[in-house]
Parts: sequence; structure tokens; C-alpha cells
Amino acid sequence: MPDDPRFLDFWDDEDALLWETLSPVVLDALMSGSVTGASLLPEGLDALIDWDGFNQAAIEFTGQYRFDEIGGITDTTREQTQQVVSDWIASGDPLSVLEDQLESIYGETRAASIAATEVTRLFQQGNEMAWKSTGLVSKMVWMTVQDERVCPICEPMDGVEIDLGSGPPAHPACRCYSEPVISEELLEAELERILNAA
Repeated sequence: MPDDPRFLDFWDDEDALLWETLSPVVLDALMSGSVTGASLLPEGLDALIDWDGFNQAAIEFTGQYRFDEIGGITDTTREQTQQVVSDWIASGDPLSVLEDQLESIYGETRAASIAATEVTRLFQQGNEMAWKSTGLVSKMVWMTVQDERVCPICEPMDGVEIDLGSGPPAHPACRCYSEPVISEELLEAELERILNAA
């Protein structure tokens, strides 16, 4: 039953409906992330954010995000559903067994995990696009929430300087975030450029 052509239109429609529902949330999270990212820059440097560049990066990101992340969610769900239905048919179990098995795929826990992870990813992306557009940030510092729930994956990353694009989330339901690192060399060059233009 995997990739049964009879179901491909159904999954294409599901993908389109999911994107229609999520696209306003994706854009809102990116914009909220950019505002927060701007507030994390040293005072006055938020004026250097290239909002036209940010908007172009956001357009490119959302197209790729729809393809990679939303498509991945739909593909994973499709594969899991097809496997559960195939196994159910082979088992001869009653319909109630199939319903219970499908609930684990579409249930509240999975939805909450996807939501938390994707909002973190989008918010982080908004931060990074705002920082990058200044021309002064190419690195950031990985930050954990520093509580008892920090996982063994993220704990050693706390305070580590990393490149833009390699930050949180590290796993589903990750609660980490990052802070920008301003390049002193690039800042001096930008100040020199501004002063010479005046």
C-alpha cells in the first residue's frame, strides 16, 4: 500500500490544507522572531537591519520551509498512516483497533511536539535573518533555559559560539535559543563607511 496512487491526491490536498492553515502562523513567527532578534542587538544597531533583505530572505525561507518541513510532516504522516492501515488489514482486527492506532499518529501529544518545535525553529530563523541582514553578525551563542529539564543533547551546548544557521532547535520540543555575536571588525568597518558617507 505504500505510495498507493489512489491516495496521492488525498495527500496532496492534505499538504495544501496544512500549508494554508500554517502559512499565516509561519509568517507571524518569523516576524516575531525578527522583532526579538532586533531587540537582542546592542542598542542602536537595530537601525542597521536591512528589512528589504530580511523580507527577501523570508520569502525564500518560507518556500523552502513549505517544501522541507511541511512536506516532511505530511510525508511522515502518510507513511505512518499507510503502514498502520496495511498492518491492520493484514491482522484482521476490528475497526476500533485501527482507530486507536491512528490516534497515536494524529494525537494531541504529536501535535504539541510539532507545534513547539516548529515555532522554536521559525522564531530562531526570524532572529537569524534579522541579525544577518545587519551585515555584522555571522556567529551566535547557543543558550539553554538552564533548568532541570535541559536535555543531555543541549546541556553541553549552553554558551557555545556557533555559526548562523546551526542553532536551535536540536530536537523535537527543544526550548533552546541563541543570542547574536557582533563582529567588532565588521562593526568598525560599517562605522567607518557611515562616517565617510556623511
